[in-house]
Amino acid sequence: MGKNRKAITDKVKLQLWVKSGGRCQFKGCNDYVLRDELTYANMNNAHIAHIIDVNPKTHRFSDKYTEEQKNELWNLMILCQKHHRLIDNEEEENCSIIKLSEFKKKHEDRIFNLTSIKDNVKTNVIFYFSKIGKFHPNASFDDVRKILSNKGLYPSTEPIEIGSKNGVIEDNEELYWKMEERNLIVDFEKKVITHFENNSIKHFSVFALAPQPLLIKLGTLIPDLYTVDVYQKHREPDTWEWQESSKIKKFIIHSPNKVKIGVPVLNISLSASIDNDRIKKIIGNDCSIWTLTIDTPNNTFLTNSKTLEEFRKTLRLLFDEIKQVHGHDAILKVFPSMPNSSSIEFGRVWMSKADLSMDIYDERNGFKKALTIKRN
Repeated sequence: MGKNRKAITDKVKLQLWVKSGGRCQFKGCNDYVLRDELTYANMNNAHIAHIIDVNPKTHRFSDKYTEEQKNELWNLMILCQKHHRLIDNEEEENCSIIKLSEFKKKHEDRIFNLTSIKDNVKTNVIFYFSKIGKFHPNASFDDVRKILSNKGLYPSTEPIEIGSKNGVIEDNEELYWKMEERNLIVDFEKKVITHFENNSIKHFSVFALAPQPLLIKLGTLIPDLYTVDVYQKHREPDTWEWQESSKIKKFIIHSPNKVKIGVPVLNISLSASIDNDRIKKIIGNDCSIWTLTIDTPNNTFLTNSKTLEEFRKTLRLLFDEIKQVHGHDAILKVFPSMPNSSSIEFGRVWMSKADLSMDIYDERNGFKKALTIKRN
């Protein structure tokens, strides 16, 4: 500090330390400034930097504010030694007043949100990944933590991983569906049911990518006793986070001719359109096809959780109507083309004691029956 430089008050320093969380506020750094990042030895590596500078030799200087005003909280940042030097000496032109102010605000908002988390908003994270063709899906737990923190949640433990994501049997082999279904059921009972029964945390966050019949099966295993958030893997942007600002989609139901009732079929044409003639070649012409669709089926339509909620409501009404028309003893043939999150919710909406048993078909060089889900 220069000879005539005014001191920052202890009150302002305390507020700055609290708001920064003791971490460097330069964008992308976040280093803890009370230890050496290499040796983890305790040390004060913090520098208090001015956004609008007090040094008239720098481009961030302005005489619009007094030195006392520049020493107020709004104009100060905690930085590590490296980034304090960066903004003052080496990268001055790329560290403008506007950019540094943005760095400060975003950092302090994030620290506030993270430190607002309480024990009663912990969540159990479930990862379920099974090979899709040659593709081995996965998710980054670091990315998941960030997504959950934006909702005021944080994981109770490491993710509960179920399923055989590195299975060697291909989904076009005869044993694939039986083995994958069995692995899913056994894993779920061993790793998840214990949490339902013994854990005081009643919230679950599900991140899953697998062939649709297995995702539907997973949904049937999750009890409705607890709060469950199901997430969707998006393509653009490449994230699991819901884009809540996007438009809520409405779903359309096309009912069959109810005068002549045949084998009940549910055509779910959401990610892509499934031609009813293809279904009739498999089931036969003596079938009654119910179609659940949207105005323009595509694989990127499901962008927000409100649309997923609308899907659940529509599907519940559709299940009830199909049962009323076809009776309790019929077997519903399901041909799905829908996103991963809606496949899970499909299974969660289905009620084992009230709805029809289902044969679930999968398309891999033509539709073939993959799983049968029986009512109790």
